[in-house]
Formats: sequence, structure tokens, C-alpha cells
Amino acid sequence: MASDYALAAATFVFLVTYVLISLRTVRRFPIERPAVAMLGGALMLVLGVLTPAQALLAINLDVIV
Repeated sequence: MASDYALAAATFVFLVTYVLISLRTVRRFPIERPAVAMLGGALMLVLGVLTPAQALLAINLDVIV
């Protein structure tokens, strides 16, 4: 079971990512979805929710290529 910190941090990252993607529909917000996704992934690493090895395993190369 995930720690309370990891759960709270992952929820925070999800909410930030969701809001940024939603704000993109308001034309005045110049950040694209891939950049928001990368920011969310970076936040997961910085906040310690995922290890670098877990992050690498989570990448779906079929989506990227």
C-alpha cells in the first residue's frame, strides 16, 4: 500500500496536470498537452512518488513512436 505522502503527492500531480490540460482549452494558455504530460511526469519524480526505474518502465514506446 502506498504511503500517505505518495498518495497525496500523486493526487496533487494529477490535479495540477488536469487543470493545466483543461486551461489549454482557453486559448490564452500557451502550453501544449505533451508539455503538460512531461511536467506531470517530472513532478512525480521530483516529489518521490516514482523512482526513475519505475518511470522508465511506465513509458509506452508505442505511443511515442
